[in-house]
Amino acid sequence: MYKTNRKKYLLVIVAIFLLSFRLIFFNLNSIQQIQYKLIFHNFIFSQSAAASVSIYSPDGKKYYTGYNPLWYPDTTIIFYDSTHIDKDISTSNGNYIIRTIESSYYGSPGYIDNYMIDILGESYSSSAFENKFQQELGVYPFSRTVITAKKEPFHFWSGIAVEKMFYKYYGKPLNPFQHVTFGFIYNLAAKKYMNDYVQLLNHLLVDKKEQWMQQCNNYLKNALKDSTFEGTIASINTVDQLFTEKDKSKLKVIDKNYLYIPVGELMRRQIDGSLPSIIKCIKVILKDYDPNNLKMLKAI
Repeated sequence: MYKTNRKKYLLVIVAIFLLSFRLIFFNLNSIQQIQYKLIFHNFIFSQSAAASVSIYSPDGKKYYTGYNPLWYPDTTIIFYDSTHIDKDISTSNGNYIIRTIESSYYGSPGYIDNYMIDILGESYSSSAFENKFQQELGVYPFSRTVITAKKEPFHFWSGIAVEKMFYKYYGKPLNPFQHVTFGFIYNLAAKKYMNDYVQLLNHLLVDKKEQWMQQCNNYLKNALKDSTFEGTIASINTVDQLFTEKDKSKLKVIDKNYLYIPVGELMRRQIDGSLPSIIKCIKVILKDYDPNNLKMLKAI
């Protein structure tokens, strides 16, 4: 009888704890709620999903399944989903832990669709998204759109739009997130990846600048003229052209087998002219969260 009552008591405490986080979320202003969703959906993962992650190689052959402690650097701090938008790959037990950027980055082109749903409530790049973007930020998201040889739209992001969105929703390191801070999550989940990313920017935009620009020019030219053009293949070829095995070995957490993903993203932003604005935003983040890493960034 004692054990049964004790269990009921604990369940009541947990229920009150969960309710308090939901109330905190709904009491946040609209900007804070969006910051909360972005952090939760990109840096927090359910314990049950963390134990069943499957990673695939570029040829489609699964080579890893199961919990990887390097991707979940602190399993002692538990979070709860008060956003009510749980997107995990398996049914959650209600407990969530911090995950690193690299734990979910391999197969995704930056999660831009998820970002836009969290921020604007619309999927990129629907007409509803474009209208909502202009309504919320006062500028159109794209400087122009061209049609490729495959009859697909190639959106040229506006640097002004990128900066407007960044500054509107940017959060400082001391901002609270449940029982920790944004800065705490950055140090555990993003610091190592950003160290690599700064090296990546320096390598492409400084050390290999001439070859990089040629690769970007070829990317756009082929996309507009060749109906068989594949952006993924072009990104892989760029990695092969601009990185030696020694270059790749300098990256500590960006997997060399998936290096083409961030390289491809950077190529498209170099092509559309928004990359300088993105680097400007990265510098703001590094100044606030990671000043020693900022000193290493040579790309302008």
